[in-house]
Amino acid sequence: MLNEPLRVLVIDDEPDGYAIIEMMLRRQSQWPIASCQYVPDLFQAESLIHHFRPHWLLVDLELTEANGLSIAHILPADVELELSFMTAHDQEKGEVLCFSQMFLLQKPIHREALQRVLQFMQDHLFDQQKHVRLQVLKSNLKQLYDPQYLALPMQQSWVSLSLDQIRYLTTYGDKTEFFLLDNQVIVDRPFSEYQRFLHRHPAFLHIHPAYLIQLTHVEWIDIENLQVHMDDGAILPVTAHKLPILLRTKQG
Repeated sequence: MLNEPLRVLVIDDEPDGYAIIEMMLRRQSQWPIASCQYVPDLFQAESLIHHFRPHWLLVDLELTEANGLSIAHILPADVELELSFMTAHDQEKGEVLCFSQMFLLQKPIHREALQRVLQFMQDHLFDQQKHVRLQVLKSNLKQLYDPQYLALPMQQSWVSLSLDQIRYLTTYGDKTEFFLLDNQVIVDRPFSEYQRFLHRHPAFLHIHPAYLIQLTHVEWIDIENLQVHMDDGAILPVTAHKLPILLRTKQG
């Protein structure tokens, strides 16, 4: 893509919504738009995607005849486009998108939301293996409310990571360091992003502003010193107000 003008495809059964998106994209100066096209359903989208070859695909979750997430099964496995979703209601179902680092935009769409996606695309412009994000989404759709995989950007490439491999993660400047079962990796996204959605996963607990742990890897809890000992020998701090939650969780 190399910063060429964007080809955008909007899949939405509300043409007025598309018209607003096209207008905002045409008026922004962040990234020039070559073409912004529209189809009302996934059937028409499937054929157009192959001919139009969009850089950015925006899909409504609540299409009349289909769930917008079904687009994941239509797209080629090796596709490198940016996939984003829109919703007026279904925020809960959209939680699974976080694990693929995909955006869920709240309707009515605002200019700032589009700009966030454009900035993300520019930040990861030279990344390889972007199709890994789609593969992660497909895997997680099999367990929609209990996703098991993460798409992670590392050294200008994307990789898939099973949640079972994570012991804990911590902030690393403006990046995130993941401590895994067999190694540790630094990911090119801020800790706050992973904290925001992983702390809602029942296997994880945000024990300290800088640490999020997987509970199955807790060896023991040092109540007096406000510390948790992990099964790899790491000793991590626990904030006082998180300690009771940690104790209840481990006892349960």
